[in-house]
Parts: sequence; structure tokens; C-alpha cells
Amino acid sequence: VWGPHWLRASFFPMILFAFAVPLGSLGEPITFPLRMLATNITAGFCDHILGINLVQKGTQIFEPSYRFQYDVAAACGGIRSLTALLALTTLYGFMVFKTGWRRVLMILSAFPLAVAGNVFRLTSIIVAAEAFDREAGNFVHDKLGLLPYIPAVAGIVLLGYLLREQDPPAPVGLEPKTT
Repeated sequence: VWGPHWLRASFFPMILFAFAVPLGSLGEPITFPLRMLATNITAGFCDHILGINLVQKGTQIFEPSYRFQYDVAAACGGIRSLTALLALTTLYGFMVFKTGWRRVLMILSAFPLAVAGNVFRLTSIIVAAEAFDREAGNFVHDKLGLLPYIPAVAGIVLLGYLLREQDPPAPVGLEPKTT
């Protein structure tokens, strides 16, 4: 209606409206695979890398002697951090980069960063419970809610640095003279 210039100028703000729509039960096809992926990676990492003996049944992780047991519930599956990271990477991509492939790559990085953040959170809970007791694991779970965003934001900053657009070279004949 108002022309292609207006359409280009309003595209990015309109995309941000997508983050205002609540997912509700529509997020279930994404939430359960995220829960399973985070649980599998965490159990494997703790068992094979950290040497913490764990038993995994579906989305439940527990210590063989049942000193602690955690169920990665739907609310802890990573959909909230994925939504927040999608919004953050979309903002970052559109504000910083001019080329489309860099923007798309930045936005798509939200998926592995959300999983990495959730694995970091779950691993922190298990390590605290294993090193101290179940109450320490519960403290990490209940009080350190921003824990998944530490590796995610670090990943966004690192990816932004790696994808940075170089300044174009100065035109020939306009270089500053050095004496």
C-alpha cells in the first residue's frame, strides 16, 4: 500500500511481533525433543566426561543410589530460553549485520545455543548435587535461573565476532598519507 520502501523499513519490527505470541500447546512438538536432547547430552557428558555415574530413563536423570533424582520437566526443557535467544539473535543479527546469510546464521545459532545453555544448567545442578548434596542441586535449580544464558550469550558474542563484517577498503588514491 505504501510502497516497497515502507515495506522494507517495517519488515524487522513486524518480525519482532512474532515473539509476543504465546506458544501454549503449540510448543509441545519442539519442547519434548529439546528435553530429550538436553537430557541425553547431559547424561552422556556427566557419565563419560565427568565420571559421574548416572541413570537416565526418558527425561529423568538420577544417581544409581537415588541420592538425587531430577526430571527435566516441560518448563525446564529449554523452550523459554530458545524463545529468548531467538529474539536476542534476531535483534543482534538485524542490528549488526547487513548481509542476509550472516543474519540467518546468527538467528539459527539460537537453537544449538539454547541446547548448550540447558545442558550447562542441568550439568551444574548434577555437579552441585554430586559434590555437596541434593539441597545444593536444588539451590542451583531454584536460585540460579539465569545460568543457561551464560554460555548462550558468550556464544552469541563469539559468533558475532567471528561473523563481523570487515570495513571496505578505502578507494585508491584516498589513503591517508604518512610522512
